Amino acid sequence: MRIGRGLLTGGWSVLLGLALAGAVPAATAGAQPAGGPSQAVLDRAIAGLPAGWSVRYAAASPGEGGALVLKQVVVAHDGRLMLAIGQVTLHGLHGDGSAAAPYAADQLDATSLSGAGPKGVAVAGITATGVAIGPGDAASLPADSRAATTLTALTAVHIDHATLTTVTAGDGRIGRATVDGLAAGRLGRAALDDVALDGGALRVAGLEAEQVDLGWLVRVFDPTAYAPGAAREARAQAVGHLAEHGLVYADGDGTTRIDAFDVTDLQVGQSPSAPVGKGALAIPSAVAAIVMTRLSHTPSKPGGPSFSVGEATLGPWHDGRLDALRVSGIRVAYPKEGRGVDVNAVSLLGLDVHGLIAWAGLPDDRRPDLPPAPRFDSFGVDGVAVTSSAGGPLTVDHIGAQVTWQQQVPVTQDLTVRRLHVPTSLLADQPGAAQALPAFGRDAVDADLEFNMVWDPATHNLRLAPFRIAADGLGTATLDLTFGNVDLALMQQGTDAAVGSLIVATVKGGRLVYQDRSLLGRVLAAVAAVQGTTPEQLRASLLTVLARMKSPLPSVPRLPAILSDFLLHPGTLTVTAKPPAPVPAAMLGAGSLADAAKRLNIGVTTSAP
Repeated sequence: MRIGRGLLTGGWSVLLGLALAGAVPAATAGAQPAGGPSQAVLDRAIAGLPAGWSVRYAAASPGEGGALVLKQVVVAHDGRLMLAIGQVTLHGLHGDGSAAAPYAADQLDATSLSGAGPKGVAVAGITATGVAIGPGDAASLPADSRAATTLTALTAVHIDHATLTTVTAGDGRIGRATVDGLAAGRLGRAALDDVALDGGALRVAGLEAEQVDLGWLVRVFDPTAYAPGAAREARAQAVGHLAEHGLVYADGDGTTRIDAFDVTDLQVGQSPSAPVGKGALAIPSAVAAIVMTRLSHTPSKPGGPSFSVGEATLGPWHDGRLDALRVSGIRVAYPKEGRGVDVNAVSLLGLDVHGLIAWAGLPDDRRPDLPPAPRFDSFGVDGVAVTSSAGGPLTVDHIGAQVTWQQQVPVTQDLTVRRLHVPTSLLADQPGAAQALPAFGRDAVDADLEFNMVWDPATHNLRLAPFRIAADGLGTATLDLTFGNVDLALMQQGTDAAVGSLIVATVKGGRLVYQDRSLLGRVLAAVAAVQGTTPEQLRASLLTVLARMKSPLPSVPRLPAILSDFLLHPGTLTVTAKPPAPVPAAMLGAGSLADAAKRLNIGVTTSAP
């Protein structure tokens, strides 16, 4: 989700500058001393400034309850302006700069803050309690990087609580921001309310984060955090919890909304088995869960495309593996064209993220050893409905697939399609449909599909058993086919290797069985209606043609008689391939159909119902 780099980096500069201003202020020549205990602490703090940092102010005066008030404060680093503040009021300034008693303020109030940089961050007001500064630590980053400077300062700051009002940066705005428990480079909790970016095009009602590693944020935004040969880091939590609600983005195409977005336990770092890559320290390596609720897009023009998603959940994700992705309540509509798609639920289990990245052709420094394969264990789609202006809807109750793997190679694959419902009205615009569809006698075709593939790494046999299509009340076709000399491992190594593997594959045998339950009779009726004849007359004409026909397959001389029997008594038609020896697949395409049938030892039989 887009947060706004200017608002984030500017906000950290404001907090950092306030901490420095409040805990280690430095008087300049001409400043007006305030006197009292706070002034004594101020004088002692001058020598305790971190290297390169300076805090200057025009005047200091006593405030109520022993407070110290500073006017026109300027915070700089290495001579570069970081923050300008109209007024800072410090309550309970204390400490001696030691580890046991760092310079600190019980409370800090500031108004009219403005930061440097192209985004020009500004804050109307801020109140912070429990502000202190101690030694920083950025040992995990290259010492000469900008990120190291930033992280050193952030790890030095301690703030119990801070509230910022009306934060702006460029064309972005935050109505209110609160921070709790900033210590040792980690943020206990932060909340942003009434966020607007891109001049108000993007709005977020609220954003909340808990247990944030600020070092990770520094790495995300600053590429100088990475050095060649960066040492491996153990995986650690970067964000404990992130929640957003009420996101609205509007542009010329329409309005996109996300009611809620929730991330739990985002971790970064590397597992012991992963090679080191320059981006590995910032790329999330584990997420317990990501949940998005009610995503929608409404077009700006009537009749334009729209979509919505009820809920999407992702996780757990760890070490490059996504255990589960689930999406429900999907709807896509094209009102102008009269088309739409509805899906009740989609699930994807056991996805290899690194393999998917490689398959998509994107760089993946952490796992360059993986072959390009979108590996997953299973997926499922439930409750699909496709509507169109031609009629419908076309529906599917369930689509599912399962895959088992052995060393990046799929050794079994199962695909099922349950209750595919295809209305015949979808064919109404085809030539002859007005005559054929009524004669066919069905308003819809309902079918199930089953596909199973098994590969044996030891024998290199590949079997499709079964590949079955069963149309309710019409018929069932089942294919069982065995190939030899198939190396699926080579197919995972690119196009050239895959083509070479297919060229040397052989056909070892197979069988195709079709069981008719009414399809043949309905097809004859539909064709007869288009031709202006009767099914009986069409059947007689076909029988006459078959009686005069010579078999196109010399190895199956009775083929015309077998097909005639099937026309007269539709039942089961079986085609078998029983070659005496495996036949190279390349050889089958080199000759005629008759040659292929002879090599495969094709047999055809029929039996009455």
